[in-house]
Amino acid sequence: MKLRQMMKRFGRIENIICIAVTFIMVIIIGCIFLMSNRDQLEYSYKYDLSMGWSYEDGKPAELTELKRGEERYVISRHITSEEQHDMSLCFYTKNIYFDIYYNGAMIYSFYQDVPTIFGKAYGVYMHHIEIPSYDDEAELTIEITPIYKDSANFIREMVFMDGGTFVRRELFKDLMSFIMCLVIFLYGGILFVLGLFGENLKERRSEIISIGAFSVVSSLFIVTEVQILQLFTGNPTIVHFMDYMALMFLTYPAIVYVANATGNAKSKLTNIVGVMTLGNCLIQVCLTLLGISDYHQLLHMTHVVILVSVTFIVILIVKGIRQKTFDSKIYRFLVVAFGFTAITGGYDVITYILHSNQRTDGNAFKYGMFFFILIIGTYEMTVILELSRKGQKAELMEELAYHDVLTGLMNRQAYMREEYRIRNEKTGIYTFIMFDVNNLKQMNDNFGHSFGDELIKGAADVIEKSFGEGGMCFRMGGDEFFVIFTGSCGSKSFEIAKEKFESNITEYNERKKLPLPLSIAYGYDEFHSGSDRPEEVERIADNRMYEMKVSMKK
Repeated sequence: MKLRQMMKRFGRIENIICIAVTFIMVIIIGCIFLMSNRDQLEYSYKYDLSMGWSYEDGKPAELTELKRGEERYVISRHITSEEQHDMSLCFYTKNIYFDIYYNGAMIYSFYQDVPTIFGKAYGVYMHHIEIPSYDDEAELTIEITPIYKDSANFIREMVFMDGGTFVRRELFKDLMSFIMCLVIFLYGGILFVLGLFGENLKERRSEIISIGAFSVVSSLFIVTEVQILQLFTGNPTIVHFMDYMALMFLTYPAIVYVANATGNAKSKLTNIVGVMTLGNCLIQVCLTLLGISDYHQLLHMTHVVILVSVTFIVILIVKGIRQKTFDSKIYRFLVVAFGFTAITGGYDVITYILHSNQRTDGNAFKYGMFFFILIIGTYEMTVILELSRKGQKAELMEELAYHDVLTGLMNRQAYMREEYRIRNEKTGIYTFIMFDVNNLKQMNDNFGHSFGDELIKGAADVIEKSFGEGGMCFRMGGDEFFVIFTGSCGSKSFEIAKEKFESNITEYNERKKLPLPLSIAYGYDEFHSGSDRPEEVERIADNRMYEMKVSMKK
């Protein structure tokens, strides 16, 4: 590979990173600009409807703590035209289906009809419903069917306000979370692609791929709690299914990354977590398909896998520190970043368990993940660039070791390597061709070495154009060239190459018009792998070349 090609490839890696960073910054700036209009939304009219609800037996109904253990129940409330103010009814629900009646007439129904494999839970979802205009009081009734009789469900933030304003206000609340998810996804995607297709990564490839996969899965897990995605898809149950799947597979790329970063790539702990992750997923999918249970009800199984994975990660980090197999540049960052993420994740899990009847956004874990991926991802980017530089340098050294600087053809060292290869082949037919440039000494003596160099480069160009498609071309030194042509000297391809050779010399002389024309003597002989000695065939080709050279001087 030529130096120019290596520089071009390395430049592409840097360009990809620069473009991605620029794109991320543009998104962040754009979102900040949009958020500048948030204040005016806070002053829009809204009337709180969270109080004043009652069950059929007259007992007060707390919207944030609805009944458990019943298959169906009804709550109702009187409303006035002053409260409604010609606005929409806006609120959030969690894991309930319902019908809304206005003075006995149904005005809204919410049910999800999705394939069984996606489960029943839809998490938290936003609603905004237009209410018919009226002059006095009206009865608003909600007939509720809990998805899980014994699990928490609620109606939250019920208000009368403009529906469009409510949606924009709630989306603004999730905007920063969406930005973080997008940044994490792009960051992880870049790392994953570079890890798959980048060159010279060697043993760091798994490390880079795993942190990229971890970033992508983390972003998918976090974004499922953002209302933007639910509104875009229109199906919160499928979005929530993605939430469960992402959480199931979150820890496997994490432990693979830590295992590689700590020098424990072959640790059996990663295999254990992999089996647990796959088993957990298969069991939950099967139980859901059979109708025995549901992802929501089996969430504790995923929590167990996460707890085991976190424990194994701590073991790998401690083992890496004790055995000093850690990369000295990363272990401090990894310990701090992982510790912070584990603390924030633990906090959100505890919050979810203690306050399951409320909407828990997982903000602590979001920021923890963002911090972790920003720190570790940036480090891995520097690793990719450094390995690319080293690979570029190694390829450059190989370029200099096996290629002639003046002509770009392979040199004698490369020829010896190729000769050794075909010498040890059991079968194979090649044609050895020896070339010698005429009049080089006269050109150097009478017109200078610059013209001599032009003559050598012209000879190399002609030989490469003529025989390069069917063989390997070498400059042996001075005015001598050599070609190892694949096939016999009686083959049609060899005859075509010889004809090209003669015509290319004529074309070169007509185009360049050097003080002395390009003239090349050559000789050739067949080499049969497994029976002939290369030295003998080379000697015959050289003798025939010399005979042609003598005849050309007459």
